[in-house]
Amino acid sequence: MSSATDWADRYLAGQQPLTAVDVDVLTACLQHRLLTTAHLHAMLCPARTPRWMREVIQRLALAGLLEHVPARGPSGNRGRRRRAWFTTDAGWEVAAPALAPRAYRMTRERAGNAVQRHTLVGSDIAAAFVGGARARGHVCGPLDIDREVAHRFPRGSSTRTIVTADLRVRCWIQDPDGDLMITRLVEVDRAQYGPLQLHAKMRAYGRLYTQNAPQRPGVAWWSEQYQAWPKVLIVLADRPAHLLARRAEALLDLCLADRSLSPHLHELGVWCTTLDQLRDQGPYAAIWQTAAGGGLVDLLGQPG
Repeated sequence: MSSATDWADRYLAGQQPLTAVDVDVLTACLQHRLLTTAHLHAMLCPARTPRWMREVIQRLALAGLLEHVPARGPSGNRGRRRRAWFTTDAGWEVAAPALAPRAYRMTRERAGNAVQRHTLVGSDIAAAFVGGARARGHVCGPLDIDREVAHRFPRGSSTRTIVTADLRVRCWIQDPDGDLMITRLVEVDRAQYGPLQLHAKMRAYGRLYTQNAPQRPGVAWWSEQYQAWPKVLIVLADRPAHLLARRAEALLDLCLADRSLSPHLHELGVWCTTLDQLRDQGPYAAIWQTAAGGGLVDLLGQPG
């Protein structure tokens, strides 16, 4: 602790510059809003020890750049000594220039409110994509994953949101047969409401897929943002495995029976997995269940 305190004192006195990893921690926390120590370790420096990462976080906290609240577990209880870290106003000033402009700013009140668990599950998913890419030789870092991405199109002088994705993941797949850049839109589902509400969000993605660009008949609006349609993924969490399996089946059945969705399911994606499968096998494995049936597929849609 004394070395961290000394470091913080020197930093506050203008005698200690931030290291590259210090800046990486701050930008990752700003990008993902809330991250635990385990998230930061997995995303940034898995080859170092967890203790080393805790020391980095501690000195940034003592310097007034990071703050934490207790992290809730799946049932809403606060986990054993788990902390959810976020940037302070001072940390924001350091990290913000490296990121796209954003209006949302994390506060202690927001960090501890009812959506904390939803945010942390999104961070679990982000860490799984980053770690899985590293293990397979692909490229996907913490800043390649965006949070709460609204898809809007202009209508007159205002804008209208079609759908907001919980996460948007971009990954460079490096393969001997040819590299490929892919984008995926990810929904976090913690089974807090019935399958019909999740189905309604899939219908919103269907509208995004079929919506023509304003004043450009026959041109899909999404093609102005993406070179290829980003498949929609659903990660189910915080319930026993057998209940999540039933929930995934119910959603896929609803989508198959939906006349506005069923013709587009192959292109849309609507692939389901669980958070446990994502952590255990990684997102690039064949863990995704589709409405088409016939077994699980990997992130490129190839059968396992």
